[in-house]
Amino acid sequence: MSNPTKDWKKTRTKVPVHIPTLNGKGIAETVEVEVAAYRNPADGEIYLDGKALQRLDDTKARYMGLMLPRDIKELRLQLGVTQKRMAELLQIGEKSYCRWETGRERPSRSINLLLAALSDGRIDTAYLESRQTPSFDWRRQRERSAKPQKRPVPFVLPEVPARQIEETYEAVAA
Repeated sequence: MSNPTKDWKKTRTKVPVHIPTLNGKGIAETVEVEVAAYRNPADGEIYLDGKALQRLDDTKARYMGLMLPRDIKELRLQLGVTQKRMAELLQIGEKSYCRWETGRERPSRSINLLLAALSDGRIDTAYLESRQTPSFDWRRQRERSAKPQKRPVPFVLPEVPARQIEETYEAVAA
């Protein structure tokens, strides 16, 4: 099989990268990134390869404040935990975490915030471990509510005219 791109010329090109707003409904800014590319001599079109596309994606993530796959992996290695243990600490699926490290997917902004806090030392693995078992035990609460509870017996005061109460008070006080 012949390589259809063997005559293509290596070149460089500037590509605009649109950085979305936090709500994702607009463009906060546009930056130009220079990347390696290939020019097809037959039609003059410029084509980007996977490395160039990855660089554009990384640039966008960096501007959005998202951790890159290599940063996520480096964080895990610094913590000295496996992918499985990291997923347990973050209370997510192991496959999801693996996809973040390989770059096949990106973590959500909220998970990214958690990863950044972990990376910056704002929280540690001990805190995440403490959140593995919540302090509120719903089973124990259910057992307590199943036990019969003593209820106060209603007490009704007999109706007594105020004059009679005053007379009784005066007699006792005398």
